[in-house]
Amino acid sequence: MIQVIGAAFVLAAATTIGYAAARRFAARPRELRTLATALSMLATEIKYAATPLPNALSRIAHQLPQPINGLFQNTADVLVRGGGMTAGECWNTVLSELAPSTALKVQDLELLRQFGHTLGISDRDDQLNHIRLACSQLGSQEQIAAFEQGKNERLCKYLGVLAGLMIVILMF
Repeated sequence: MIQVIGAAFVLAAATTIGYAAARRFAARPRELRTLATALSMLATEIKYAATPLPNALSRIAHQLPQPINGLFQNTADVLVRGGGMTAGECWNTVLSELAPSTALKVQDLELLRQFGHTLGISDRDDQLNHIRLACSQLGSQEQIAAFEQGKNERLCKYLGVLAGLMIVILMF
């Protein structure tokens, strides 16, 4: 009886691990899409409302889901506090802190870091061009992520279940 309960726990644990890995593949395209939407919102705030950057970032953060809203809200908070950091330095600092809580890959984070270097250092039109460029690059990354999701999400789920079954079979 104890072996059966142990086998059920092993199978449940392996399946949970597989599903957690699959969720990560599903979260990446969603996060990239959210980032592209947020940057489009930032472009609108800059172009039409001429909102100061900390206020624009904070306003956008209230409309975004976790963990992406943290990037915008924390950057706004750091900018308001000051400390002699530029907007780009604040963005990149917050991005480094929040990166582990996202499903973003290294190339996604590098794209956002490059965008951060241009944040707040140019005039309105140039800033809008940088935002458009970042949005198009995020769109490309989203397409890649969607392809990887389709390819790997089911694989992770199946591997979790099958690894659990293999361990259970080896136990007996």
